[in-house]
Amino acid sequence: MRHRLPLVLSTTALLVAVLGATPIAGAVKTAVLPARSVGTDQLRTGAVTSAKIRNGTVSAVDMRPRSLTGAQVRDGSLLAVDFKPGQLPAGPKGDEGDPGATTVVYRRGQAALEAGGIAQALAQCAGGETLVGGGGALLRAGDTISADPNVHLLGDYPVTDSGTPPTDGTSARAWAALARASEPSSTRVVAFAACAKP
Repeated sequence: MRHRLPLVLSTTALLVAVLGATPIAGAVKTAVLPARSVGTDQLRTGAVTSAKIRNGTVSAVDMRPRSLTGAQVRDGSLLAVDFKPGQLPAGPKGDEGDPGATTVVYRRGQAALEAGGIAQALAQCAGGETLVGGGGALLRAGDTISADPNVHLLGDYPVTDSGTPPTDGTSARAWAALARASEPSSTRVVAFAACAKP
């Protein structure tokens, strides 16, 4: 059989050449070379060319390190994620942004409730400061929390320069706190404004 193999192969090659792509030639190729019978040992060096490789079948693990050069990469096909940090040159420096706030300070205002009724305290940010928050509290002497059951904090909220709550999308410069005492009290209503400044 070993001595007849060249004869069988040459006969097969002759039949394929004569019959071309006919069904008979396909049957002859299948009979002599069954599916999955040819491996790397049967291939000559350089027998597989780029034209014989289906597009999209070669992946990164199939490539030797540094086997691709820049000339083989299509212009515009690489993205920023394809590069290591520091490989891409930095772009031009952008415009400088507005200075941000580095410090937040609190401003306070207070109103007495010694006559009873309703009182409003107003805490306002100073010039160059920006209101970023606030709150209200009921305090007694020594800035301790008041437990007077006759005094109630009605609410606290930001206000504009005119003393009214801001409308949607507008800014405010102060924080108000509103309290009511059903009878005279030593409790004070205190408003706190959190103000950011450069």
